[in-house]
Amino acid sequence: MRADSAPGGGSKRGHIIGKSDASGDRLESEQHEPKHLNATIAHALGVDINQVVHSPSGRPFTVATHKMEGTKPVSAVDPIMDVFA
Repeated sequence: MRADSAPGGGSKRGHIIGKSDASGDRLESEQHEPKHLNATIAHALGVDINQVVHSPSGRPFTVATHKMEGTKPVSAVDPIMDVFA
């Protein structure tokens, strides 16, 4: 992931997050998924990523929780802190 693909918000410019093998086929560092990017953006905006909110239909969710158990988050997703200056 290139940190300068989402400029602003205190992100480092020209900084590459993660590492792959020489052919680019396999990761050699932690894999980041869209949920991690969502948590990172929310963190940059000052949003509490663990706060439980409810959809218009009443479904509980958080900005960046991987799993919910009833109305409680049980597995949080961490922001990618390496993107911040």
